Amino acid sequence: MSRNSSGGSAVLFVLVIAAAAAVINFMRDYWIIIAAVAAVLLILLIVSARKKAKARAEYLAQPILYIGNSGTKTFHCLSCRQANGITDRNKVAFRSREEATSTGYSPCGICRP
Repeated sequence: MSRNSSGGSAVLFVLVIAAAAAVINFMRDYWIIIAAVAAVLLILLIVSARKKAKARAEYLAQPILYIGNSGTKTFHCLSCRQANGITDRNKVAFRSREEATSTGYSPCGICRP
């Protein structure tokens, strides 16, 4: 009986070692997969950030055509006499009429931009 017990123990020991090796191997593969997924996500974030930066640079390269007053929520042509009286704190730059109206600004009644 002791011979069978030691034989069973040896088999159990081999099974435990094999299971531990499988777990270690799985964990190693698991971390490789995590690292690969993280690398792909990082690349996607970088590409997205570059696209946003390019779009922002293109937007900022457009000339300012209108000046808005954040206090009155009106926008003016650059040459409008009302635009000259806007304080720096209340000035809002717009690059298109659509941009001004889409943010809730109304056109000036004097210059009618």
